Amino acid sequence: MYRVLSKYNLITVLPFEDTFFHATQLQKKVKLSKDLLKINYLKYSPFTNPNIITITHEQQLMLWFYTKEVNTPIIIAESYLLFKALKEEQEDTIYVIHDTIVKILILKASCLVGAFTLSSLDESSIVLSMDEFHISKRVDITLQEYKTLKFSTLKNLSFEDIYKANQLHLDRETILPKFIEYASYPIAALVIFAMLVSYGQEKMLHAQIDSLKTTYLQNKTKNKKIKNFIKIHNKKVKKWQDFADKELAYISPTLLLAKIYEIFKDKEKAHFIDVSINAHKMLVKLATNENPVVFLNRLNAIDSIANVIIQNTYKPRDAMKIISYEIEIKKHKDV
Repeated sequence: MYRVLSKYNLITVLPFEDTFFHATQLQKKVKLSKDLLKINYLKYSPFTNPNIITITHEQQLMLWFYTKEVNTPIIIAESYLLFKALKEEQEDTIYVIHDTIVKILILKASCLVGAFTLSSLDESSIVLSMDEFHISKRVDITLQEYKTLKFSTLKNLSFEDIYKANQLHLDRETILPKFIEYASYPIAALVIFAMLVSYGQEKMLHAQIDSLKTTYLQNKTKNKKIKNFIKIHNKKVKKWQDFADKELAYISPTLLLAKIYEIFKDKEKAHFIDVSINAHKMLVKLATNENPVVFLNRLNAIDSIANVIIQNTYKPRDAMKIISYEIEIKKHKDV
């Protein structure tokens, strides 16, 4: 996903040195907004009139303040990428990344509690940070190891990661169609192109076989090499075919999400709370005062949906009803 977003200039990774990190605990679940963030957390920023990236992890609120001008609609902090790569580690650890600018990352109880840079390797600052957060384990990471971690995390960047980091400032009404337009087709196009090339190669090889039939008896060695090459080639073709059967078996969830968005785009009647995708199923949670069956019928009318069920409903006091729909996505062959 990152490769596609980067190709179309839709995403920026903010370097360590261009951000100031602050973390705090949320005592209760609150709905964050730009105004609420400025009122409660702007005082922690060393910058004047900064922009803010926020991500919640369990009961923790992580904030990155920055002033660098960014022209892309999607922004990810570099320190978050490393946290994402290392958060499964069980021990509380301070990570020291050896780069032109020394980068420090502090993880405690699988949460990011500190991220900052040093102009040079200052052991006293590292020791003070370890004492401050009561951490005894230190791991030094070489520049090459860090680049590998960063590349791997970017490669596996998910839609959920992007949404978490950009939900307060991302203009969904403009970015969603762009994202669908840019992100839906490259994978399918790549597979189709590769299959066409392989098919063309296969045709060419079969033509060569026909021309060699007349000299088969005189040139068994050459013929054997061609057959082995065809065998290897056919394995490649089968690999692409298996990939297509597996990855493109179902309708693209991204394309389907655009159709679902059209049903719920009237925010006075309903608005999204959460969307999750697992294989060929999608879970949509929304708040509404409408009859749940109304939206159930509209969802079932979408040609790329196999079935929809209402998983659960409940109504908080003085608020809209919360409804969860489980959506089964059709396979391409069934549409």
